[in-house]
Amino acid sequence: MKFGCLVTLEDHAIAYGTYGKCGVYHILNRLHQSGITRLYLRSLGDGMADYPSRATDTGFRYDLDDSAPMIEAGWWTREDLESINASLDFAAFDHFACARDRCRELGMDFLVWHETRGEDHCCGLRSTFVKRYPQFLSVNRRRQRSPSELSPIHPEVLARRIALFGEVLGYDPDGVFFDWVKSGDVLVGRFDDNGIWEFGYEEPMLEAFKRQTGRDPWQIPNDDDQWLRFRAGFFTDFMRQARHIQRTLYPDVEVGLMSLTPGEPGWHDHLFECMKKGTNAMRPVPYPLANLEDHETWLSEGLMDTFCCGHNSRNEKVETALAHLDRATHAVRGRCRLILEVNTYPITDEEAEQWAETLFTGAAERGVGEVIFRESCPMWPRQGLWKALKQVTKKYLS
Repeated sequence: MKFGCLVTLEDHAIAYGTYGKCGVYHILNRLHQSGITRLYLRSLGDGMADYPSRATDTGFRYDLDDSAPMIEAGWWTREDLESINASLDFAAFDHFACARDRCRELGMDFLVWHETRGEDHCCGLRSTFVKRYPQFLSVNRRRQRSPSELSPIHPEVLARRIALFGEVLGYDPDGVFFDWVKSGDVLVGRFDDNGIWEFGYEEPMLEAFKRQTGRDPWQIPNDDDQWLRFRAGFFTDFMRQARHIQRTLYPDVEVGLMSLTPGEPGWHDHLFECMKKGTNAMRPVPYPLANLEDHETWLSEGLMDTFCCGHNSRNEKVETALAHLDRATHAVRGRCRLILEVNTYPITDEEAEQWAETLFTGAAERGVGEVIFRESCPMWPRQGLWKALKQVTKKYLS
């Protein structure tokens, strides 16, 4: 069995001051010593890159005006954000190249965790692209225009996403795993009351659907199958183009999907307004197509080599994680490799060894060859967890 770990460099830099070559080595050395054999390095925690980019902003820089809701909510002070802006310059050092080279030295696989559609992880972290080109922004069924969610109807948006994919491929990674789940706007709802994707009501999208079908999206339910699949088709177009580029130019690079886990929550309403009111800002997403992830088409067309289930899920309980595996096994039906991502956040140091032993045994019995841990920064101070992983992974490493 192999073991992977998701790593967000900016989280480490903010939380622990882990930055530059020393920081990269510090992170990778601990992962390697604990039996982690595959690094999943986050490329786009928002619309800004964690590597020197020509396609988008490079860095992790808060817009202090956009950050006002976070400051009002007590998440950060203005001084905190000014300090972060002054401290972190991801354009000054190529953390990606450094991590790739160190992985090669340690015998670890270097993979990219690539959030394909996110342009804003939380207010105050928003790409210049969406500010410069508001004409590409999407509108939801409540007629709210998002400050950061791009409409895929525009060729320029597809070109941007392909360019970003090309940049991470240029690092010659062992794999790129697409993530359509995390990040995205938290100021305008992305899902309706039923957990169905509710963007796509901008005029270019509406008119394109009317021309193709003769139907008006305003006159049909948001979860109408034809309307939902029409919107999902733009994500599928990206997957097809990305797969073609990979197969043509980088045939040895693994293409994977960090898939939506049914029942996991998605942003439904304005996060900070809901915090003030004490209401729930999220709704459970009932099935992958509700997030415009057409898994059946992607699998049947061979658009991925690996399907990761359990992504971004509250699946720390072993029985929950294994249930995700069983459902994914049924959906994948042997058409690509299947792996599992698990949430380590609530696992206490005292129970960590037993938890890992039970989880790995269950995964191995189901023929799963890899388990990924989410994610390194919250795990970092957990000495008991790291010790337990080191002890248990020795038994299962292959």
